[in-house]
Amino acid sequence: MPKPPFSNITQKLGNLLNICKDMCRKGYNCYYIKEKENDKGSQEDVRCHIKNKINIKRNEEKAKKGETLDQMEKLLLDLTQGKYKAEKHYVYTIDGYRLNLYRIVNNNSENIINDKVVQKERINEQVFEEDKKEVFCLNHGLFESSINYTCKGYNSLTFQIFSNNHDVWISNNRGNNFTQYVGKNIAINKLRENYTEEDLRDLGLNIKSDQIEKEMRKKKKKKEKKKIII
Repeated sequence: MPKPPFSNITQKLGNLLNICKDMCRKGYNCYYIKEKENDKGSQEDVRCHIKNKINIKRNEEKAKKGETLDQMEKLLLDLTQGKYKAEKHYVYTIDGYRLNLYRIVNNNSENIINDKVVQKERINEQVFEEDKKEVFCLNHGLFESSINYTCKGYNSLTFQIFSNNHDVWISNNRGNNFTQYVGKNIAINKLRENYTEEDLRDLGLNIKSDQIEKEMRKKKKKKEKKKIII
């Protein structure tokens, strides 16, 4: 049996290498730069987000055309014919990633609702949505994304759980098209907007006297009102 030539093997390996490079670029969208430019002795490179000119132009073109929806949002609207939509939220990690988190909700767009019968159905669904039972957060596996839970439409696991009156969320892991590396500084600043760095010791020792006096005055006013009512 003749052996295959090495040239064919090297060509195929080269093609595979290019595919892997493209996957890495799309997954992380970042470059390697020095942490401190002024420090000449430092040779350590860290992963840092740099806004790509090509991506900026694409985003500007999409904003002009009004195409601000991503693939997940468009797919859910197409599969349900505009009845349901994916409500997008962002989750920031300590290591500098922004992960897209989607919630399945009713679409209350005025452009879609034209019929009175449909309007009544939507109103009933809104009341029904307020009394949700439990929260389900679905997370995909390796080399997958949140689309895997919605690509089958009403037959998918997402809508089977949603039809049983549950609050359904779908998350994304690092590395797919619905995640982006934004840098540690940006991610930590976003986390600080929602969380405080003070612990119980700081709250106990750093209470201002003005705050205590205001609280005492409020309590006295409440007691006086109760006495007047009695």
